[in-house]
Amino acid sequence: MKLIWPPEPMCETKITGTGVTITEQIFGALSQDSENPLSRVSVANSSFSLDPFRGCPARCSYCTVAGASRDIIIVRDKKDDKFRVQLPSKPEMLFSGYQLAEALIRHPAFIKDRSVISIGTGSTEAFLPEVERETWNIMEAMLKEGYKNPFWIATKMSIPDQFAQTWSDRFLRLTQNGIRVLLSVTHSGAPSWVEPYQGNRFRNMELMKSSGAHISLHLRPIIRGVNDSRDCLAKALDTSMPIAEAVCVGGLRNDSGVGIAWKVVYKLSPSLLPPTTNREKTIPDGYVERVREYLVQRGWATVPIFTKSSEVISKLLGLPEYNLYKYRPDDTKCFLSIPRAVQNKVRLAYGMSVADLIKSTSKTIGLIGISAKLDGEEITLNRDLSYQEHRALIHAIGHTGVLDEFE
Repeated sequence: MKLIWPPEPMCETKITGTGVTITEQIFGALSQDSENPLSRVSVANSSFSLDPFRGCPARCSYCTVAGASRDIIIVRDKKDDKFRVQLPSKPEMLFSGYQLAEALIRHPAFIKDRSVISIGTGSTEAFLPEVERETWNIMEAMLKEGYKNPFWIATKMSIPDQFAQTWSDRFLRLTQNGIRVLLSVTHSGAPSWVEPYQGNRFRNMELMKSSGAHISLHLRPIIRGVNDSRDCLAKALDTSMPIAEAVCVGGLRNDSGVGIAWKVVYKLSPSLLPPTTNREKTIPDGYVERVREYLVQRGWATVPIFTKSSEVISKLLGLPEYNLYKYRPDDTKCFLSIPRAVQNKVRLAYGMSVADLIKSTSKTIGLIGISAKLDGEEITLNRDLSYQEHRALIHAIGHTGVLDEFE
């Protein structure tokens, strides 16, 4: 397997006859080579995502995979000689779970016992009948290596009844071996034209919780004028409580993949999408407060509410807040912004500056030649980082726990 780190620039492809430009691989993929398993290992915002399959039966109208040519189907209509974009609904395995686990373990950005691993985040449902065996193969590979990296899986369709006891036993085995697991069930009360799957999303989750897995509600994506009503909110919360231990509220990220799925594949009105296209999720004004008020009214006031996935992961799995959001006020302005008081505490406790911490940490994940410059509270790097490099370095610094220690 060819290892490329830092990764090559993401390749872009124009889809003939559609006017659409997309990336070749999943956004954040560690390789652009389709024959390389690292093309299905990506640096997601809060984890390393391993995606053995392409194709998902959920058919969500905002599916992000539409932004990668590896995950779509281009169909030429013989009647009008035009090209159409389709999203495959049947899972198709591209690499085995073992292959992807091995590729991740060998990558220098992977941190033993610390890096968070997710499965199927950028492609499909992890517990589908055609998929769940490879999901377990990834987990089992970590078990066999003696690694204790935590797993985070987001799911809309839950765990089918025929696999419930099997997965309960598997989660018990993982947790008894010191491997922490979080299942985030995505449910926002969205109508069927947005999310065709309308089944019980928390089916069998109480059993998984009894086996040591943590459960959270991913109350997302909340789309203004679509599912931001009190009725939708009540539908999601009443279904999830008291099984869920936390709620993560999120909006819709209007990136290229979402736009293609929404407008090109499913022919929905662009006016319903958030106006921004800068990959930032947009939550309707006042929505988080409404969630809090409803929880209080229903007697669930102690359930914590978050707006970032990594914050939920950190809280429920007992990890440092490794995405360092509190130190990243503006990614485009500087790499990090660290209060002087925190900088001083780091120097006193560890005998090094924050700039030294960044430089030494970058070396541990194979990013050679990175140096940091301090200008008051702002920290800039000596070169621009790709998305993959940026997230990998942020996570590596966060997983040290040094900055979290002095918040």
